[in-house]
Amino acid sequence: MLSFGAPQDVVADWTELGGLPVVDVVAAQKNPSCVTLWLHGGAYCMGSTAGYCHFGAHLAQIANTRVVLPEYRLAPEHHYPDAVDDACAAYLALRARADGHEIVILAGDSAGGGLAMATLICLRERGHVLPDGCVFVSPWLDFTLSGSTLVSHAELDPLLSRAMLAGASRAYLNDADITSALLSPLDADLSGLPPMLIQVGEHEVLLDDSRRLAERGAAQGVRVTLQVEPVAPHVFPLFASFLPEAHSALRRIGEFISAATVSPS
Repeated sequence: MLSFGAPQDVVADWTELGGLPVVDVVAAQKNPSCVTLWLHGGAYCMGSTAGYCHFGAHLAQIANTRVVLPEYRLAPEHHYPDAVDDACAAYLALRARADGHEIVILAGDSAGGGLAMATLICLRERGHVLPDGCVFVSPWLDFTLSGSTLVSHAELDPLLSRAMLAGASRAYLNDADITSALLSPLDADLSGLPPMLIQVGEHEVLLDDSRRLAERGAAQGVRVTLQVEPVAPHVFPLFASFLPEAHSALRRIGEFISAATVSPS
């Protein structure tokens, strides 16, 4: 399952969690006290758990965390809120298994970052125990597509564009209200949410989503760390096997997890 170039002594196994197929990734020579539920990117239409195993292996080894990668439902066959329901089910099952003995981190990249934020708000609304921390990498947080960098960075970002995001949103939304807090949480009440680490590349069209989340979270009392990597592309931490900046980003995620392990929210 792990591809060529993955770290040594990492084990990845298919299992089930909350009714979903998941891959459980563990660095065999470590004894992590934390488990990270990572929601993959792909604009809610693409991507797969299997495709993220290589990244999960690097994250498990560098950040000393067990990594769980769920296979949530994708558009166009499935629509909002199916992905949110799947992510909530996986989180609740993972939290039940942890049984208070593990730190649980909720994380995701790109659309997976937006899904992680939607999951966080949904969990709070339903009165569930929240994660001990959240990691957002290049998150897509605004289905209204109002971020200023969607225009100002259009020539800088080689991967994403406003038109691409608009097409993906049509496939996922199925006439849902794009101003809902589970789709565009930048105007939502963020008070009481756990500590957040946000990583984003300086040249991304989604840079403004990360900035606005950091500003709103901090204004409402959330402990937020925003790390903007100069020149880096969309979801740059995924390229840890060959990009030094990505390797450093995973180390910073590990530091964030270690801080949560010492003093959970």
